[in-house]
Amino acid sequence: MATKLSSIQRSMYKNTIGDIDIQYNILQETGKDATNIAGVLKKGEVRLGEINIAVDGTMNIYTYPGLNNDEKKNIVSAVIDDVQQIYDELNQQ
Repeated sequence: MATKLSSIQRSMYKNTIGDIDIQYNILQETGKDATNIAGVLKKGEVRLGEINIAVDGTMNIYTYPGLNNDEKKNIVSAVIDDVQQIYDELNQQ
């Protein structure tokens, strides 16, 4: 007989800054805190970057050509606020 070892819950969030979508994807073991948020930056179907933020505060934001400095500043600010909200919501135990 197979024994269930874990169950994974997938959550997705989205924020739009101007015409840029920030899509967040979180996988977490059911009943445990989320520890990492991964995401992509898109304008329409064009991928403009990636994000990866751990619950300990480690943050990587990669941008590809196509974003100006003001857009980058707005994205970084939004990502910081969004990630705090997402972790607070998912890790309410």
